[in-house]
Amino acid sequence: ADVNLRFVGTTSLTPDQLVNVVGDHVQAGAVDIGLDLSDAERQRLESTEDVPQLLQQVWETGDTSLQDMLQTSTRLTGNGQNFCGWEEICFCAGELQCKLASAWRPSGNLVFPIQRRLEEEETCSPSGRFLQTDTTITVPRAKRIKVRTVFGIIPDTNTKLLGERTPEEVWSFSASFDLSDPWAQRAMYFFCKDVPEELKITRRWCWFEDFRLFSRQFQGRFPVKAIDWPVLSKLFVDTSSSATRGTRYLWLENDVIKGMYYSFEAGVHREAEVQEILDYKAAWTRYISSWNGKSSGKAAPAFQVSSDWVHVESASTLISSTATSLIVLCALALVCMLLFTRSCILSLIVVFSTIIVIIVLAFFITTVMEWQVGLIEVIAFIYFIGYAVDYSLHIVYKYGSHEALDDDDQEWL
Repeated sequence: ADVNLRFVGTTSLTPDQLVNVVGDHVQAGAVDIGLDLSDAERQRLESTEDVPQLLQQVWETGDTSLQDMLQTSTRLTGNGQNFCGWEEICFCAGELQCKLASAWRPSGNLVFPIQRRLEEEETCSPSGRFLQTDTTITVPRAKRIKVRTVFGIIPDTNTKLLGERTPEEVWSFSASFDLSDPWAQRAMYFFCKDVPEELKITRRWCWFEDFRLFSRQFQGRFPVKAIDWPVLSKLFVDTSSSATRGTRYLWLENDVIKGMYYSFEAGVHREAEVQEILDYKAAWTRYISSWNGKSSGKAAPAFQVSSDWVHVESASTLISSTATSLIVLCALALVCMLLFTRSCILSLIVVFSTIIVIIVLAFFITTVMEWQVGLIEVIAFIYFIGYAVDYSLHIVYKYGSHEALDDDDQEWL
C-alpha cells in the first residue's frame, strides 16, 4: 500500500523530521488498518521531491498566493492486501488551510520540534491593541451627521428648464449591478468594513455585514456562489432579525436585489462650521471615488447622500453668490457712473461709498447683532446695497450736471 504525503508551505523539512515525526505519523495510521512501516521504508521518507507550487485563494477576501510544496512517499507492508494506501496533504502555512471535499478526513496534526535560542538582546513586548485608540466622541447622538451610500442606482443630475421630472427620469437601476457575483459581494462587504478612521464612524447599518454572518452560519463561508445567491439572499430577507432585516435597505424587483444603501452615523456635529462639514464631505467623496476605482464593476458605482450636505452646500453657495453679486454690483456702479458723469473721481466716490456701506453692514450683522448669515440675511444684504448704490448714483449724477456747475443758479453760494 503506497502512501504519498505532500507538505504545503514548506520546503525545509530535515531528514530527521521526515524519518521520525512523519514516520511515526504514518506508522500510527498503518496500525489502524493492520499494516506496518518497515525500517527500510521509513528511511525512504528522507527522499523528497519538489512539486509545482499550489495556488491558494482566501475565499472571503479573494486574495491569492503561491505556496511551495514538498512531496515524499513510502510503502506499507502487512496483511491488508486489499488496501491501496492513501494520500495526505499537510498545511504548514498557518491559517492558509484549504477546505477539502468531504472525501477527505482529518488525520491529526504533525508537530515538528524546533530548537531556537533567543539572542541576549532580543526582547518581547506586547503589541498595541486596536481598542487603545482614542475614539471618544463628544457630539450628542441627536446632533451627529448621518450619511447614506447608495449602490445600484444611477442618478440623473441634469435639470429641466420647465416642468417637473418624473421619478423614471431622475434615477434608474444600473444594468451592471449584480450581487450574485462573489467579487461584487466582497466589494460590498469591505466597503463597510474598511471605512477609514477619518470618517469618524460611530455606528453603521450595513446589509452585507449582517448577511455575511448569516451566510457563515448557514453554509460555513462568505461570499456565496452565484448559484446559491438567489435562495440565500431571499431567505435572509424573509427570516433575518438583524438590524438590516427586511427590505428597508433594499430595492427589489421580482425578488431580485437591484439596489441597496448603507447608513452611517458620524461623530461630526451637523451644526459645525460650514468649512468643517465641507471638508468632511470631501473625505467621503475621496473614499467613495477610491472604492469605485478598485471595486468590481458589478458593485460600483456608489454615491453618497445626506440631508446635512444640503444645508452646508446652500450656505456655501449663498456666500459665494453674495460675493459675486457684490463684485458685479460695484463694477456696474462704476461703469454706469463713468457713462453718465464721465468723471472717474465721481465714479470712484460712489464705489468707495458703497464698499464702506457693505463693510459697516457686515460688521453690524455678524459682530454687533451676532446673527447667523442665512438666506434672509443675504437677500436683505443685497437688496439694501442696491438701494445704497441707487441713491449715490442720483446724487453724484446731479452733482455733475450743468445745473450744479452754473454759478447763477446756486442761490446757496
